Amino acid sequence: GKYIVLGGSSLAVRNIRDTKDLDILLLPELFDKLSQEGWEFDLEYERRWNKKRLKKEDVELYPYLYLERQERYLDVQELIDSADIIEGIPFQPLRNLIMCKLESRREKDLNDVKLIEEYLRSNK
Repeated sequence: GKYIVLGGSSLAVRNIRDTKDLDILLLPELFDKLSQEGWEFDLEYERRWNKKRLKKEDVELYPYLYLERQERYLDVQELIDSADIIEGIPFQPLRNLIMCKLESRREKDLNDVKLIEEYLRSNK
């Protein structure tokens, strides 16, 4: 109840496509606690995007999810509460992931949207 796995891992767990890292959205208090327990701030990410992120190897931790084009934060607890539980782990629902990927409009994210829509059509 304190985190949700985001992004590519939500695709990988459903065998939609592989991923190389693990993105996790945490309640802010857990993010703060981990920042004091050996997780390091990703200063390059912060300089580039003006956002906070903790990183250790291929795991990235986020304290919030902000949609820049809509200029709004998504409620972390609401996202956690609406997670799809797969093998006991809370994952970002695909419909929410589509919204986030459309927000970024990067080519790789638009390709992911096509893969997700295909998956949803074939798994009704």
